[in-house]
This record gives sequence, C-alpha cells and structure tokens, in this order.
Amino acid sequence: MNKKSWMWIHTYLSIFFLPAIVLYIITGVVAICGLEHTWEGKAQFLEIERLPKPGEEVAFIKSVLDSHNLPMPSSTEFEVYESGAVRMGTLGYHIVAYGSFDKQTKEPYYRLMVLKRNLFGIMLGLHVSSNTPFFDIVAVCFSISLLIFYLSGLVATKFCKGKRKSAVWVFLSGIIVIILSALPSL
Repeated sequence: MNKKSWMWIHTYLSIFFLPAIVLYIITGVVAICGLEHTWEGKAQFLEIERLPKPGEEVAFIKSVLDSHNLPMPSSTEFEVYESGAVRMGTLGYHIVAYGSFDKQTKEPYYRLMVLKRNLFGIMLGLHVSSNTPFFDIVAVCFSISLLIFYLSGLVATKFCKGKRKSAVWVFLSGIIVIILSALPSL
C-alpha cells in the first residue's frame, strides 16, 4: 500500500471513530476521578418475600413492578446467576432480583433492585462493556483501528525518517513507564 492509501485510511477511520474516542475519554476521566457512582443512575430497592422460581421469572418481576407502579423493562430477556439472582432489562433500565444476608442479624432477605441510568450512566456502561454485544463489536473494531492509526502514522512519517534511533528510545521509555505504573497494582 502506498502512502496516499495509508493517509486515506488514517483520516477516515479517525473521523468515523471520533465519537467513540470522545466517549472513552469522557467516561474514562470520570471513572479515574472516582465520580462514576454519582452519575451512574438511581436505584430503587423493593423488598420481596423470595426469589422467583424457575419458569416464573418474568411474571414474578412484572407482578412486583406492577404493585409499585413501575414499568417493565423494554427487554424481558433474563439471566439467572449461580446465586439464583435474576437480571432483566437494558443498560438504561434494568431489574435485578437477589438475595443476601443481613450483616447484623444474619437473617436472609430478598430484594428487587430497579436501576434507571441517565445518559452518562449508559455511556459509562458502554465503556466497561456491560452486556452490550453490538457496542462490544464497535469497541473491538475501534481497538483494531487504534493499531491501524499508529501503523499508518508510522508509514506516513516513514517511521521518523532520520530520527529512528530516538523514536525507538522513546517507544522503549513508554514501555518502561507503563510497566512501572502497573507494578504497584500487583
């Protein structure tokens, strides 16, 4: 491929994925600053007597929501976890029926959590791949595109023509900084 083709690929992939770049920048900075919980959404907890039995998940959740004048999620496909918890809904509005134990009394309790996320909460969910298969495909394509951006940039600059040695040292320095910054997490 010639330099002009690489420039065309670089330009149009960059423009196409610009919205994804903005989404990842905004949600990433907010998450790094620890502010994601203030934006994530509003949860409402409803006490229930038990978890739904197999085969009655949708009817059970509908009955509880109806008794509290709350809408059903637009998607009634559900997931049952090993713990017996049931999750239904979309990233923007979902329901989780779960059981746990009171820390003080050690008595079991059951709740239905109704979570309504705002736009930012939905964006944050997309950032961390919260059960969104189509967006996951876009995210993987975006990741591959980042590699193409760097390769096309190297081709366009003819790999730092005349300054290749310093470019390699800068690259190696970047690897060292990444490793050193990750060491405290081990």
